[in-house]
Amino acid sequence: MTLRVPFDLFSETVRRVVGTDEAYLAPTDAGSICTAFDTNKRVRVLTKQPGPASATKEKLEKAGMKIRSGYWAEGDEDVPEPAQAVPFIASVSYHANKDQAGVWVDAYDSLPTVALVLKAMYDEFTDTGELQDISFDEFVRLAHPNVVIVTPSELINYVTAKNQ
Repeated sequence: MTLRVPFDLFSETVRRVVGTDEAYLAPTDAGSICTAFDTNKRVRVLTKQPGPASATKEKLEKAGMKIRSGYWAEGDEDVPEPAQAVPFIASVSYHANKDQAGVWVDAYDSLPTVALVLKAMYDEFTDTGELQDISFDEFVRLAHPNVVIVTPSELINYVTAKNQ
């Protein structure tokens, strides 16, 4: 049997129903699922929480829970899909020519520096022939780039905010 509770009641419910401070956390594409299970009573407590699993784990640990990786399942109906890695998104606005602005976007698996993003943009433009015989420094001077980096947690928060 599964008892589904709101996230803010999860810690208290686990202590009361399951009699433990231990729970399991599994990241999903939509956030994370937290479960606890009493093997004698055959009762599972489950909650879902949007946002990064690291933030969910931190909140539960602050509530006095011991968090382990994993998921208590009853059949396959609730087994979460493996979480897809959410990338860091880098966007660069720049002066493309006298009459038009440009936007260049790239994705990274770790937090890039502004210099790394600009160098990747420069290299791509050079490789595709969009830039010829211009140094990196001259490219940056003429393009007047504005680099914005969006973190995975910010991306998840944008989606979460739209679903509320």
